[in-house]
Amino acid sequence: MPLAPMQVHRTIDARIDCAAGEVALVRERFTAPIDVRGESNDCHHLQLSMLPANGAARNRAAGERHAGRFSPLGELFLLPAHADVDIIGNCREQRALVCRLDTAGAARWLGQDFEWTGQRLTRGLDIASGELRRLLYRVAAELESPGFAGRILIDALVTQACVELGRIIRGVSDDSVSGGLTPRRLAIVEQEIARDPGGASVARIAAACGLSTRQLSRAFHETRGETLAAHIAAERIAHACAMLRNGASVKQAAAEAGYGAPSNFATAFRREMGCSPKEFRARAAAD
Repeated sequence: MPLAPMQVHRTIDARIDCAAGEVALVRERFTAPIDVRGESNDCHHLQLSMLPANGAARNRAAGERHAGRFSPLGELFLLPAHADVDIIGNCREQRALVCRLDTAGAARWLGQDFEWTGQRLTRGLDIASGELRRLLYRVAAELESPGFAGRILIDALVTQACVELGRIIRGVSDDSVSGGLTPRRLAIVEQEIARDPGGASVARIAAACGLSTRQLSRAFHETRGETLAAHIAAERIAHACAMLRNGASVKQAAAEAGYGAPSNFATAFRREMGCSPKEFRARAAAD
């Protein structure tokens, strides 16, 4: 689903072919509100927005043609090939990792019996997976600063990301999930984390949802396929990444992300991103 030339100025910072398709680091500056109507292209489009979150960047939505409503388009989303999807919004600019995944090989990670449903399409528009985000950030880091055997590493990371993505999407059923969170409570979870990523905790979010910590943890896992604690940890690191890209010091980012000890922050950051906070900040500054 390419945007009209007058709507976007696109720059490709880095690009590489891989076994699953191709991956690229892309900068886009939009000169008009986004209003894209039509069928998506012939590849599965997986995208991770890497700009610091702001109102304009988040103000995007997608919906099935003639469905009459739009769903929020998250920072990490998947548009399947040949999907009849409309996208609207007023995002001004973004920097993103874009993965164009070949449909011919998608059966390996989606399965031969896979079918797209309305629920699966909606789930793909806003993917909350710390593990998938971690893998894609490592791909982006390798594209920015290629190391020895970088192509082999990117192949391995993208393949792992595809498997993780397949498990997430295949796990979505059109049937209601018994014991899962309602959309209202899911929204509360995300609002509580966004309000104060460094101070977010399962206990605080459970209180906001009117549930016990055990009820919330179980329901979140049934709904999203990952633990709430892991999701909070991933969002804290994502918040730290945004700060580092904006020029904050490692110490400032650690404090804002809720880490009292820089050593604990460095360990958690490396586990999530595959590099140290100092290395990440240096790459962002050089970019």
